[in-house]
Parts: sequence; structure tokens; C-alpha cells
Amino acid sequence: MSKHAIIVGASGDIGQSVAIKLLQLGYITTLTTTNLKKVETNPKFLPLRNENWVELDVRDSSAIQNLFSKTENKYGAPNTLVYCSGIIKDRPISLMTDTEWN
Repeated sequence: MSKHAIIVGASGDIGQSVAIKLLQLGYITTLTTTNLKKVETNPKFLPLRNENWVELDVRDSSAIQNLFSKTENKYGAPNTLVYCSGIIKDRPISLMTDTEWN
């Protein structure tokens, strides 16, 4: 049985490194980004250009459900989920308001 990983935030440096490692370990990967055009045109993504990329807004719950439904139908249920999406505010956590944290 194939190993399938979904990597949310694969267009970031950490996500890209994780994706490459999982491919080396024999995983089928579904990689998400907020900007497919960036992935298609930036040379840094050449090692992953032929993988299954999906544009995803993690704030949209229906898009997340759709991602899992489509990938499960195509590859089977994922047995690995890596979440490395997000933006960090440029300030110490102890100084963040609840709104900034959320």
C-alpha cells in the first residue's frame, strides 16, 4: 500500500524541505500553496514541479474538505499530514494581542 502525505504550506521553505524528504522516502505527496502561479514560475520549486499541487486557503473549511475528498478518491486516505502554513507577526509572542495571535 502506498504512503500518502498531505503537506499544507509546501511552498514555504520548511514545507518544501519536508516534501522533498517525504518523496525520497517513497511517499505520494499532495502539496498545498496559496499561489500556484508562484510554484509554476519560481525555479526553486523545480524539484517539486511535477507533484500534485493544490491551491488552498486554510481559512475556507469547504476547501479543506474538498482537498481531502479529492485526494482520498485519487490516492486513498492520507496517512501523514504535515501542517507548516502560517504567518508569524514580527513581534514577541508575549506582546501579541489575542487578535494578532488568532
